[in-house]
Amino acid sequence: MANNFERYSSAIPAVLDGGRIALGREDEAPAARRPVRIFHEQPGDRAAQGASAWVRALKRGVERLGQSMTGARWARRRARWSARYILARTWLSTHLPLPPRRGVRFLGYVEGSLGLGHTLRTQIRAYAQYSRCFSIYPFRLGIERRMIGPYLPEHYDLFRRYEVTVLDLATDQLPHLYGHISQMLLKDSYVVLRTFWELPAAPQAWGALLEPIDEIWVPNSFVGDAFRPIFSGAIHVVPPCVDVTDGPFLERADLGLSPEAFYVLFSFDYHSSTARKNPLAVVRAFTEAFPQANRDVRLIIKTIGDHTLHQATHDALQQAAEADPRIHIIHQDIPRQQMVSLIRACDCYVSLHRSEGFGSGMAEALLFGRRVVGTNFSGNTDFLTEETGYPVEYDLVPVAAGDYSWSEGQVWAEPRHDSAVAALRAAYFDGPAADARAAAGAALIRSTYGVDAVGAAIAARIETLRAERRALKGSRRG
Repeated sequence: MANNFERYSSAIPAVLDGGRIALGREDEAPAARRPVRIFHEQPGDRAAQGASAWVRALKRGVERLGQSMTGARWARRRARWSARYILARTWLSTHLPLPPRRGVRFLGYVEGSLGLGHTLRTQIRAYAQYSRCFSIYPFRLGIERRMIGPYLPEHYDLFRRYEVTVLDLATDQLPHLYGHISQMLLKDSYVVLRTFWELPAAPQAWGALLEPIDEIWVPNSFVGDAFRPIFSGAIHVVPPCVDVTDGPFLERADLGLSPEAFYVLFSFDYHSSTARKNPLAVVRAFTEAFPQANRDVRLIIKTIGDHTLHQATHDALQQAAEADPRIHIIHQDIPRQQMVSLIRACDCYVSLHRSEGFGSGMAEALLFGRRVVGTNFSGNTDFLTEETGYPVEYDLVPVAAGDYSWSEGQVWAEPRHDSAVAALRAAYFDGPAADARAAAGAALIRSTYGVDAVGAAIAARIETLRAERRALKGSRRG
């Protein structure tokens, strides 16, 4: 498929303006702090080679100045010349592109404190075990207030094109991407969209957004089936990486938890739809499964995000905690190490979602060998079964107006209350049988979603794509 990004780009961030180049604010920050060595030299046409030589001379001039200056004077001079170097490289990448570089570029919210950011970081970590031939483009538009800082900045490259580009974004964010980055970064690159979606059907309106995309990577068959009616290209299941190696882990005493109690955990982000996450159903099922006379069982609901987006849900959770001292609400953004330590410290993870694209919380709990209760619908059904956990029965219901974006005419699951109550009780009372299910779940997650398995899957697919491109070029020359 021929990539045609021009029709989607309302503006190119690098433009000549009175002899200067204007950088978009989001592009300026990563360029300013990335190492100069991300400029990878490759042979190109004469114009590009000549311009590149000019830029290299500019870079050498900056380095030589440093040999004769020190202190504040050198810092000011270096800042001015470094800025000119960055602007020159941006102009070159837009107007005099060199041939695509061997390897793959990962573009997405790699610096974001959100689910898509975490899954992209783990994907890169998995692939890095098999190849160092990759670069990263940190896309920041729209997440400026949810940043955790650079990730592998030595691999940042904002200028060069690559044989394969993996866009790690939600599909409805593609217009922001098309209008924000230089179209030359994607020209002549095989473009893969790695994406998630939480409902049974992808919106028909997204079909036009996917025209420049050559291939889609989905986390499971549920998401794949959602996209097939609107996308004619290849769709491959590439499992997300489930990695909890964020230790050293905190123990219960460090987290302020009782050593004897049985803890049930649920977590969600207020920036997601609370109608989809369904936290109040968790409270109702817990309180019926374990009356207050049972003081040995506790419920922790861990939340992040702006609760004012769903104030009524937030207030209802607070009222539930006030009415039942066994229910604890933790509303704060904590480091990843503390979050995985909390999952590890609990005995059971519950998710009575109405729909999920994957279900990272459930998968991470299984990897720790914890008992998991979850709605038997959508992306989590690939790993949560009767053999690995406690699936909850459901009824399909229409998505109510306003409950989720792009949901007109869609359905999702309404978990059955009695099934959820029974599943929670079984997870608590089954003892060795529950532990056996959890152990089977841990083995499944390791073999399918572990760092080694996912890295191998990504590396194999990328190598196949590169081989196909080489064969195509060879046939054209022949």
